Amino acid sequence: MYETICTNCKRFSASVTNNLLKPQQQIGDAANRDSSAQTMHVLRCITRLLCPLIVTVCVLVVASVAAFGQNYFGLGVAGPQNYAVVNLGGSFQFNSNSTSSGNTITGQGNVAIVSGSSANVSGGFGNITSSTGTLYLGPGLSSSNFRQATFAGGVVTGVASLSSPGTVLSAAINAASTLKALKADQTFSGVYGTTTITATHSGQNVIQVNGSVTGSLTVSQGTYTNVTFVVNVTGNVIVGNNGGIFVASGMSPLSVIYNIRGNFGFVATGNPGIENTDGSIGPAATNGPAPDEGIILCATSANQSIDLDSTQLYGALIGYNVAIVNGGRLNNPTPEPAVPVFLASILTATIIGRRKHRGKRGRGCNSYLPGNWFTHLL
Repeated sequence: MYETICTNCKRFSASVTNNLLKPQQQIGDAANRDSSAQTMHVLRCITRLLCPLIVTVCVLVVASVAAFGQNYFGLGVAGPQNYAVVNLGGSFQFNSNSTSSGNTITGQGNVAIVSGSSANVSGGFGNITSSTGTLYLGPGLSSSNFRQATFAGGVVTGVASLSSPGTVLSAAINAASTLKALKADQTFSGVYGTTTITATHSGQNVIQVNGSVTGSLTVSQGTYTNVTFVVNVTGNVIVGNNGGIFVASGMSPLSVIYNIRGNFGFVATGNPGIENTDGSIGPAATNGPAPDEGIILCATSANQSIDLDSTQLYGALIGYNVAIVNGGRLNNPTPEPAVPVFLASILTATIIGRRKHRGKRGRGCNSYLPGNWFTHLL
């Protein structure tokens, strides 16, 4: 009898205990479920924020490589994707014979001056203007020596890569040496009249000129695609009113490089460089002589020079003793990458997307984050 009573007491006690604890367990279970829901919600919010940012970073990296990392003819950091002009040493001259014939750089108008160079504005009205670029000076060069140079991006001094020796100088010298050693597809003893050189295959065509170029030279892709030209010149390139260097229609001025090894280097004078009436450029200008076209590389000797005198060139100038004088005009058609604009557009889309999400029914992403830091962040 007593055992039966005890057993019933135990059952009653267990029943009471269970009934008393059940609400507490239910509350605990509900709290756990709510905590898990909060955690998952926060993770979803963070994911929604981070995914667009990760995509943005990846796209920016690709854009930076495409815009700045393109390796024109092995020039690397010395290439036209970075600079319209690279003065490797000696003097950088930009004097004019009158105040009305200013020297200008357009397109991607950055100019790099390697340490040890000097500014030469003697003998005239020294001035040079770039409405799109920045003047970069190597260590030891003072901006006061270039006060007659007007650049939209101002002057940046103490650029380590423009030391002498430095990465930019080495890149130009190494590129000149590498290009010189390339096997020629076509060889000429010189170009002294009107000559058109046509590609023999797609891709890079190497032209060897054992002499100088003093006539009118046009390079053409012919029937091939993705054509570029390396023109190795043992002598000099000296062109004027009766000649010039051009690319055929459909080719970029940056698709040809003249690797010049003669002591005089490159001299272009007396050709005002007038575009076609339809705005295009090339040798078939209908209203006057066309601009010269190409990348000029004179990096074999410090005695070489590049002289753009009262004429216009579409391309880039890389070498020693660069002179843009007497109304000389350089247009580097390489576009500057719009990375800041692109970044802004992506981030704007991210913010808009997040605000749309926050406006949906239910709790927003700020609900479980201390201080609503997303709101302050964005």
